[in-house]
Parts: sequence; structure tokens; C-alpha cells
Amino acid sequence: MAEQFSCGTVTVRKRGLRLCLSIRESIVRWVKKKTGPPAVTVETAEQLKKAETESEVVVLGYFAKFEGKEFDAFLAAARLSEDVTYGQTTEAAVAKAAGAKDTAPSVVVIKNFDGEEREVVLFEGDFTVEKLEEFVMSEKLPLVIPFIDKNQDKIFDSGIDRQCLVVANAEDLAADSEVLKAVKAVAAVHKGKVVFVSVDAASDSADSVLNFFGLDKESLPQVVAFQLSGSKKYKLSDKVTEEKLAAFVAGVLDGTVEPDYKSEDIPEDDMDDGVQIVVGKTFDKIVCDPEKDVLLEVYAPWCGHCKALAPVYAKLAKRFAKIDSVVVAKMDGTANEHKEVEVEGFPTILFFPAKEGCESIPFESGDRTLLGLTKFIKSVAVKEYTLPTKAKKGADDSDTGKDGAEKGGDHTEL
Repeated sequence: MAEQFSCGTVTVRKRGLRLCLSIRESIVRWVKKKTGPPAVTVETAEQLKKAETESEVVVLGYFAKFEGKEFDAFLAAARLSEDVTYGQTTEAAVAKAAGAKDTAPSVVVIKNFDGEEREVVLFEGDFTVEKLEEFVMSEKLPLVIPFIDKNQDKIFDSGIDRQCLVVANAEDLAADSEVLKAVKAVAAVHKGKVVFVSVDAASDSADSVLNFFGLDKESLPQVVAFQLSGSKKYKLSDKVTEEKLAAFVAGVLDGTVEPDYKSEDIPEDDMDDGVQIVVGKTFDKIVCDPEKDVLLEVYAPWCGHCKALAPVYAKLAKRFAKIDSVVVAKMDGTANEHKEVEVEGFPTILFFPAKEGCESIPFESGDRTLLGLTKFIKSVAVKEYTLPTKAKKGADDSDTGKDGAEKGGDHTEL
């Protein structure tokens, strides 16, 4: 997901995930929903059949008249949905063709997904906007949806906050495979709460998933989960069975499964030009040390702003080299993660004061120059210190940006 999908469309970034959305399709769908009727009137079975050929999912409401509290709730729910086709009818023949109840009001979801037989699901709840919306949310996607370009907006714009991705070879994603059977069984229990996604390890899209979750292509199948809000990742460490998967998904939902964070191996030499190198596995020991004031740069190797900052950051580390209470550190944010760090762009500079709790103060308003960073450390450090007197006044004090860094808060968005 760190890779950009090539679909000839606009690229939208959501907390580190890059999604391809068709400009034309997205705009047309939005305009139709906002300017036209929320539901199309269906008068014949032929019209219904045509609607089913044009949309994978059709929600049909059967009413005695287009009025009343049930009908109003149906229309309100239709207005809230931008990715599903809604139809309304007063014709008994249409209701019969759809698979609705003989008596109105009745609502059904009709699904015609690729490679699957037509399926009709009858709404059995109370006619409220909330219940209707919940019903459609739980039925509008396949139990398991393939991770391919055309499905990106369905997966990430579904309105469902969590995804469970099964990364496997083609044979384990075949309809008769034990892995896919297990996934479908668990998915059926969590419809509307979790989007279950299959990722063919040999597909063009697989590398982005493998990189984003730090997965090994030689150890398949693997199951991971992702929560859009908070960008939390989870990994199933056990063999993929229905029992293990069910426990894993339940734990993700109730919070008993701990998020998984990527980390590089601990380097043999953890210093780079005077700057302390931090990886995920050493974060707590170095950055969360209650006896140290720590300035941490989270960077990306490909980031131009990070490269421009590097010589200034090295000078900063040199300046504080003899101050035992201050650590100038950096972490590759593309290969390492930690629960205390949420990055929306590179570089991200955070200060962790010398105290319990590992809370950070973001560097946001100053200039990324030697003087600007020095002043920032001085303003937020808990431990008192005195910098050594410089041999030549102004030698390292430039705040003009000539040290290679850029003034202001420029950074590369994820």
C-alpha cells in the first residue's frame, strides 16, 4: 500500500494507504446522489433486471404507496449511501422478481458479484434509518473481496473502519481451498463490521500490501488487519484456521489483540554521523528513556526534505554530543513503527521530554535550521544543560537555510 496504483486516475492518500479513485466515476456517482432522487422508481421486472446488470448491488424497497414513516426512513437511508443503487416500487410483480415479501413494506438487497450466483437478502429489522443503513452496510460487499485496482474505493470507502487481509498464493484463494473456506466462515459472522480482503501474492497489487505490513512472501498464507482510524495494524501469528482466525478478528474488534509494529533489525553500529539510530525494537529503550530529552526525526530514505535536513541534523547532533541528557536521534519511518508515533508526512520531528509516559511534543512552527532546532530543544527540555562555547561565533548558527535544510515546515505527505 506504500506503492502507487497505476489506474490513470487521481491518487488519494489515507493515513499511509494510497488509493486509486476514478475521477469520472466518483464525481458522477456523487452528483447523481446529491442532485437526483435517492431512489429510482422501478415499474417492471424488466427495469429491475436492467438495474441488476448495471450495478452489483441493488437495494429495492417495496411499498404500498410512496409515503409513510417506513418509506421516509428508506429514502433517508438511500440519501446517506453514495455507492449503492436504491430502487423503489409499488408493483407486486417487481417485488416478486426481486425476492421481496408479498406484503409491503419490504426491503431486499440483491447481489450479483462477479463469479458468484445471484443472492437476495431480506431485511427483517425495524424500519428506522439506522437499522436500514446497518443492514445495507453489512450486505453491500462480497464476503471476501479481491484486492485489485477496481475494488480500492469499495474496500477503503465502504464506511467500515476495519479490514482483514488474507495474503496467499492462488491455490489458497481457490473456491475449494481450506483457507478461503475458513475466511468466508469468519467473514459471515462479521458482516458490516470488518471488510475481508483476499490478496493474491502473485498480483501486481500484492507488493504494496507486503511492504505496508512488513510481510514475507515466503511465509504464506498470512493474515493481517488494519484499522483506518488510527492507522493500527494487526498480524495473526498462528496458522490460518477458522478457529484461529475467528479468535484473531474478535480480538481486533474488542481490543484484546495488540497492534503490530514494523521494525528493522537492531543495527550493529547504531550511530550515523553522530546521530543516534532508532529502530522499532529500540524505541522504548532510547526514545522513552525517562532520564533523557530526545529529539527524534522520523524520515523516509526517498524524501527530498529529509535529505536536505540531514547535514543540519548531523551538525545538531555534534553540537549536543557532550550534553549527556540530550539525544539527537532519527528513525526510518518507512521500515519502523511505534505506538507513540503517528506520521502524516516526512520529515516529522518530535521531542520526547525526560519524564515518564513517553509523550511527545511536535516541532511544527520553527525553522528546520541549526538555530531553530537548537532553540526548540532549549524551550522544551526538562533537564538543564549548558552548551559548550563555540570556537568561532556564528560558525554553526545560521538560520538562513544555507545548511541544507529548508525554513518552515515543508514535508512530504504520505
